[in-house]
Amino acid sequence: MGAKAAVVIVAVLINGRPASLPTPAFLHGGHVFAPVRELFQQMGATVQWAGATKRVVISAGGRQVSLDAAAGTVRADGALLPVGAAPMLRGHCLFAPLRPLAEALGAKLRWQAGSKTLLIAFPLSGEPTDATIAAILASPQQYDGQLVRIAGEYRGWEPDPFSFATKNDPPATRSDWVLRDGTGHIYCSADVQPESDISLLPRSGLGRRVRVTGVCRTARSGVPYIEPTAVTAPGGIAGLTCSISTDKYVYKLGEAVRLTLTFGNALREPVTFERPSAQPYDFFVRARDGTEVWRWSQGRMFAMVVTSVRLEPGAVTQFKETWDQRTNVPGERLRVPARYRVIGRIAPKIESYPATFEILR
Repeated sequence: MGAKAAVVIVAVLINGRPASLPTPAFLHGGHVFAPVRELFQQMGATVQWAGATKRVVISAGGRQVSLDAAAGTVRADGALLPVGAAPMLRGHCLFAPLRPLAEALGAKLRWQAGSKTLLIAFPLSGEPTDATIAAILASPQQYDGQLVRIAGEYRGWEPDPFSFATKNDPPATRSDWVLRDGTGHIYCSADVQPESDISLLPRSGLGRRVRVTGVCRTARSGVPYIEPTAVTAPGGIAGLTCSISTDKYVYKLGEAVRLTLTFGNALREPVTFERPSAQPYDFFVRARDGTEVWRWSQGRMFAMVVTSVRLEPGAVTQFKETWDQRTNVPGERLRVPARYRVIGRIAPKIESYPATFEILR
């Protein structure tokens, strides 16, 4: 009896990023086989599986490929496609020869024989969907593989303990960074190099406003994250840094909460805006349902004079205040331990994303 041939494992890179597959791709009969669902979803395609008929439909960029696992045939936009090798089932995964399917969807493939690596170049097509982080966290499976666009701020390597997507280790690499919008926090993977007008890691400072376009992914742990394809900076007032932070995440009832509002211009050109009064800033503490608990400006008087402010490139200033847990009701202090959110404001159109903190007994 002859010896059984060793399985040759193949590395697959999609747009320069290693594919994360439950079972590795391998060489068989001169063809690279890969698990269909997992690989094509990582290419940004939609994969639909009909278990009763053992038929898979892969859609991307207006193209469609259907794979009949029972008959061992593949059709591209309805036409029978010569594939050279039949698909096969291994465990719970359907494997298929990768090249003909990927090329039928518009991908370009290059084989590196020395390293046994298959390089796939697959441009994402279509307009991204504007999304919020809260929506993605609420339905990660719904967004998995979708191209989305999120407006938020760069939070560096500052995980938020109140977000299940960031309270533990980064889902992709140790250099993943955190994006915060008005609804939550999520990690962005940092080991891709998209074309961008700013660095993928905007290290110019925490709180820099960015627009992230990328593909939603779900790690094996079930944690969703974003794989960026572009990171851009909005211009004008929308691009000004206005970021709020607290000195801790958890406080005791009655303990002082120290607040810092960072305001600046990380853009390359000056930005001019108007204030409706002489008030330089404001802080708001709100309950989770949006009810205002405390406002810094409550009971303070400011001259009602419209002023024009010109912020030069690189200008940065910080405003610091302490909330002693007094409420807007005179003489009353906070009585209900709960999670609260604080927001900083410079002008009507210049407001921070909220920071969450918790008060315990």
